[in-house]
Amino acid sequence: MKIAVDVMGFENEISEAIFACQSFVNFYQDVEIILVGDETKIRPFLQQSNNRISILHTDQFISQDDSILNLRTKTNSSMQLTANLLANKKVDGLLSAGNTAIFVFIMYSTIGMIDGINKLGFMPTIPTRNGKVFNMIDVGANIDVTPDDLVKFAIMGSIYAKQRTFSDPKIGILNIGTEHHKGRALERETAELIKTKTKLNYVGFVEPKNLLDYAADVIVTDGFSGNLVLKTMEGTAKTIGGFLKDEYKKPWNILGKITSVFALKKLKSTFDYKENAGAFVMGLKQICVKTHGSADKRQFSSSLRMLYNCIKNDVVKQITTQIKKYENETK
Repeated sequence: MKIAVDVMGFENEISEAIFACQSFVNFYQDVEIILVGDETKIRPFLQQSNNRISILHTDQFISQDDSILNLRTKTNSSMQLTANLLANKKVDGLLSAGNTAIFVFIMYSTIGMIDGINKLGFMPTIPTRNGKVFNMIDVGANIDVTPDDLVKFAIMGSIYAKQRTFSDPKIGILNIGTEHHKGRALERETAELIKTKTKLNYVGFVEPKNLLDYAADVIVTDGFSGNLVLKTMEGTAKTIGGFLKDEYKKPWNILGKITSVFALKKLKSTFDYKENAGAFVMGLKQICVKTHGSADKRQFSSSLRMLYNCIKNDVVKQITTQIKKYENETK
């Protein structure tokens, strides 16, 4: 298995990506990784010689502040060269932590979308309080979608979730209430299509307040709503963590800190998003994973695991087959 990793243009140190890749190939003996970026910056962090890690050199990269217009002068950016490797089938999948908007544009224009898919979707894995996880699609790739697009998100998400649940994944639609008449026409029409035009295991509308109690294996929504929910959860967790840290610094709370230390450790480990930092870009003809712009070694590592499992299970081939089947059945 060959994986290309764009190690430039994200907010953290380049060493975080490189160390994650080195650890990954040491653990997974069936993997080769191509590091795409400035060799003069990469080489000092390669701690040991490994014939399963190579470098594709370029000193051009897409910054977090770049716009799509900048691509005209950055035709050899690390992100573009990484996409070219995948498009030319030199690798089986790719990972980047770069500029999200440009990442979507480059992957769309270089890799192309599966026949029948009109919109791409970002799909992360999110932990819940009972130890289970769920996937949510979309969380930011597209804000303008149709019910047909959301049905296809559900199909794609279900296929991915099967490799985790080994059963018939439960599908829910994000909504402001669980009653069938609640929400916009988008949600109501999507629910009707899923119930009448697919054999998915649909469990109904899911309210945001129930997400972390594990309401379904896959939650379907548009990119605007999904992004708001995801960032609200991340922000809430950060705020609560900061509040507790400030309170436990006060002398009169020392006893509470001592007695609750194990519960707090459990809380932190359960909702540690760094262990599920990758988002699978659903709808592309080949496998691409995007991770956080501020990713560290752990986040790169978990994103590589997501990529590895998608390649191993040939997820794109399964999606292509099921989307074609759905298209034929609904003509």
